[in-house]
Amino acid sequence: MQIGFVEKNVRRILEDKKELDKVGLYFIETADGIADAFMRHIIKEETVEEDDRGKTRVRSIGPQGSSGRYEEDGEVFGGNSEGHYNIVQVEMHNLFTAFSGLGSNVKLVFWTSHVGTGKTKRTGETCFCPLLVGEAKNALVPSWVGECFHLEDIPLIMDENGQVIQQKQVRAFYENHRETNIMEGPQYRCKSRVGPSDIEALHERFPGGFIELGVRYGEGLDQYYRWLQERKGASAIEMKKWKEGIDKGR
Repeated sequence: MQIGFVEKNVRRILEDKKELDKVGLYFIETADGIADAFMRHIIKEETVEEDDRGKTRVRSIGPQGSSGRYEEDGEVFGGNSEGHYNIVQVEMHNLFTAFSGLGSNVKLVFWTSHVGTGKTKRTGETCFCPLLVGEAKNALVPSWVGECFHLEDIPLIMDENGQVIQQKQVRAFYENHRETNIMEGPQYRCKSRVGPSDIEALHERFPGGFIELGVRYGEGLDQYYRWLQERKGASAIEMKKWKEGIDKGR
């Protein structure tokens, strides 16, 4: 995998509008997996050179080289340096930015990631957030996207008599929250692109700060995006009526 490989393909697609017309959704699995691949790639791309005295040195990528790097039967081993983390974090931000610029023909780009930890910029508190590599940029990932959902599996719980106490449920949280039934500890960082004027309507449609998911048509995240599209139309009508009322009062 080459650094910048994905961006080059994104640019190529952008240049060919006929190709872009065929694309409705990009689904990228997983952000932390791609970041890990970049980290391994950096170690492999560093070169070992021998000087006039026969001593070997590693030509590093970035300000610091890998630690304990060695090669055996064509396989390269070694540990990443602090500088490598920074390079990959910046590269991942570039990838997110590149995909967000695909244009109006591509309606949605979905990234997935495992849960990692980070620190909020304002308070420095520890939080759960999408995982890249390290922790420095994790808490910023929600700001790189329109929505950041945290998916949580609520298990089926039954009592000793076989009565259902809690139904199995999969929830996509769109608001910051703590683990279900736990009031303490770090929060999961989530967000919705809904504007302040539509927050109340969002809570009415999807109470509890989450969207209940299912396996049948209309039970996935599409129900949220269909609602969002409907709200755009309703907001436009409400704005028009508001403007007409202002004009009449003049």
